[in-house]
Amino acid sequence: MEQKIEASEKKGLHVVYIDDNDKAGFLMHLVIERISPGAICRYFPTIEQAIEYIRLTIDIDHIISDLNIEHNYDGFTLYRELKEKDILRQARFSILTGSIDEQVLEQGHALGIAHILPKPISADELKKILI
Repeated sequence: MEQKIEASEKKGLHVVYIDDNDKAGFLMHLVIERISPGAICRYFPTIEQAIEYIRLTIDIDHIISDLNIEHNYDGFTLYRELKEKDILRQARFSILTGSIDEQVLEQGHALGIAHILPKPISADELKKILI
């Protein structure tokens, strides 16, 4: 039997970050903990790991994904899959990308993605979308 992660374990903001760059994951973890003391930031370098965690976790506040994660898998595909599997729940979803153009913005907004932001993102910008 699967065990869901209980909301009672939560003490602050709960963020999931997906990026195939380990350095970006480490930095995001540090920044989130600094702007929101007591926050939980879970970093995943692969889609499979992230989806499994999201599926089992009931109290995620925000999911942030790099746009270009894996070869044929991007942040838009991840968002659609989370919605289709009905595991996004109440979590807001944002995308970070090194290159924002009109097509990326249009696609993200058409899907209903909360924010599409440039990489690197400042701590102040991140705080605005999280808190």
